[in-house]
Amino acid sequence: MSNKTSIEIFIRKRPSVEVEETLFSHTFCRGYNSNFAKPYPMDEVDANSLKTVDDLLSWATAETLVIIDDQEIILPSLVYDVLPQALNKGNWSALVPGYNLSEASAQRTITPYPYHNVRNFLEVVECVWQSG
Repeated sequence: MSNKTSIEIFIRKRPSVEVEETLFSHTFCRGYNSNFAKPYPMDEVDANSLKTVDDLLSWATAETLVIIDDQEIILPSLVYDVLPQALNKGNWSALVPGYNLSEASAQRTITPYPYHNVRNFLEVVECVWQSG
């Protein structure tokens, strides 16, 4: 057995307006998230299938679950290192910058400079992480 924590990622998929730009955005973000999450599996799950803790437990096969509740968010690979560490210390969540603004104020941070694309976003993530 590996020392690495097993992680599974679920994207809560909601019905979207069939707008080309929205569909492109969902595909774009999913592509980056899949790449950053490697080697961990990522699955889209209908939002109605993940409403309760029992729902989560029925789907989960890993020690750590990451639930992406916004199809237009990009989580950096750092998430998959930080979250298991936070959980092992008894915390139930970890704060890392997301590419799009979160509706939850506890998930927002003041960035050292604005980012304009994914490359700049990753630079900001690194700065925020190094600053503690």
